[in-house]
Amino acid sequence: MITQANDIVYEHHYDKYFQSEVWQKLPIGTKIPDFLNTQPLNLNGGIKSIERVLVVEDEHNIRMAFTETLYREGYVVYSAETGKKALECIRNYRLDLVVLDIKMPDINGIEILKRIRNEDKNLPVIISSAYRGFKQDPEIALGNVSSFMIKPIDLNELTQKVKKALEKRG
Repeated sequence: MITQANDIVYEHHYDKYFQSEVWQKLPIGTKIPDFLNTQPLNLNGGIKSIERVLVVEDEHNIRMAFTETLYREGYVVYSAETGKKALECIRNYRLDLVVLDIKMPDINGIEILKRIRNEDKNLPVIISSAYRGFKQDPEIALGNVSSFMIKPIDLNELTQKVKKALEKRG
């Protein structure tokens, strides 16, 4: 299912959420992203705290693979294919972690990282890139990055790094 709010497209597959008793008691007109941002549900329908992950990736197939993989691990996943959409999501939603591509079509990942740090110095950020030398970039070093991944990325590596970064945040 794809939902849209404020020109940001979020790719979700939360069918069990919408069949839950809690969802059915919400007032008519509740927007899906607003509901998930304030009261996420677990797959059994009960309220619990679920970590929210933003995947920022311009390559559609990679973005979908990351989104689907993290969703299956139990995370609420927002995705953005441009830097502009990523920044809107960062401003409008409470996030627990960002998976960030460096090379983006409009705003590069380093600029997005700087803006993330202006908003939240402790938000875990995992950088993904096909360029192997990006780890030595001084701008990235100053960005307090949780982890790095070199493309092509093994999806098991992604889930392990996300889990570890969230555990560190506590």
